[in-house]
Amino acid sequence: MSLRPAIRATKQSFYSWINFVFNRVDYNRVKEVGADRAAAEWALRMGGAVKFIGQQDWTRDYNKIPIRPRRDLLLEAIDMSRTSIIDIGLEHLNGLEHVWLVNLSKCNYLLDGSLTHLMCISDTLCHLDISYCQSITSDGIPALYELKNLKCLIIEGNDGMKMIKELQEHLPHCKIN
Repeated sequence: MSLRPAIRATKQSFYSWINFVFNRVDYNRVKEVGADRAAAEWALRMGGAVKFIGQQDWTRDYNKIPIRPRRDLLLEAIDMSRTSIIDIGLEHLNGLEHVWLVNLSKCNYLLDGSLTHLMCISDTLCHLDISYCQSITSDGIPALYELKNLKCLIIEGNDGMKMIKELQEHLPHCKIN
């Protein structure tokens, strides 16, 4: 009898647990530093990048988050492409009031239900990239119908490509690639 399947299952459980720990929201931290900084810290910890209002370049280093008062440190864009985020990580979007761009391309652990977390930024979200997210299917696409301010949606490489006609009906002002 081989122990390899048991070891593989143990490793998968361990990595799933680690991924959960890195993605969960620390509400005490949000209260301490504000939603924008807490979300930026999460994004950078996960290997993403962020852009703050008034900042020319993307921040990719956790230690280079600008030191500013909470009211002056506002996120406008989040690039989480190719990171190991899971749906609970997107709870970091709660409380963000200025994010207009979110890139989730090639995030293989996001599921159909993950897209519902985008509703909390639906008033400001204009550009969304969910291309090549292997676990997002046409079943998750209806969650995007409520993103009425969306101007650009990139969904190439997904099962959701089958639903472009329905998306265009629900999001008539959105360019869908």
